[in-house]
Amino acid sequence: MDDKGTARQVGLSITEAALTGLATAPRKLLLDLPDPARRAGYDHVALDWEPHGHPPPGIYDKPHFDVHFYHVPTAQQLAILPTDPQYNAKMAKAPPANQLPAGYIRPPGTDVPMMGTHWINPKATEFTGQPFTHTLIYGTYNGAVTFLEPMVTLAFLQKRETATAPVPAPVSSNRAIPRTYTIAWDANTGEYNITLDDLAPIPMR
Repeated sequence: MDDKGTARQVGLSITEAALTGLATAPRKLLLDLPDPARRAGYDHVALDWEPHGHPPPGIYDKPHFDVHFYHVPTAQQLAILPTDPQYNAKMAKAPPANQLPAGYIRPPGTDVPMMGTHWINPKATEFTGQPFTHTLIYGTYNGAVTFLEPMVTLAFLQKRETATAPVPAPVSSNRAIPRTYTIAWDANTGEYNITLDDLAPIPMR
């Protein structure tokens, strides 16, 4: 937080020990964020372990973590279910174009229950011939941006390296948008830190 108590960074830490004996099936952990993060527009984190990766094949099919920073309450996230008669329509309803970064697209097959629709950057390194190590996804549902999602492979974490990458920003947003995201190894604490950095508001237009 800054000296006025405004959140400038949100994130989570994963201990080195937590990466041993990982499950062979997907797992999800929901973590509440404190009030300063919520005032900045970040309600909770869903940490998803994907031991076999997920589509598209050849890109995201490596063991990795999906770190969803949700803007909506947990109950609203978990209510994104096919049993809702409007489920498909809500998945298909995109936000206004100025609330998503320029160039992000919604590929087929990226609608996921209890998450939403996933938007990817086709210019990201994993789509330009380089191996997937980490990336950033935008998520939407029913015409609103509902999460930001750094993704990082287990192999990258195990290298104990640090990477910072820009977060493509929309023109308009009702929450603080990070300028970068970081995946960092802290040798002093023995933890991996995954953070959204330099949060700053973008006025709604």
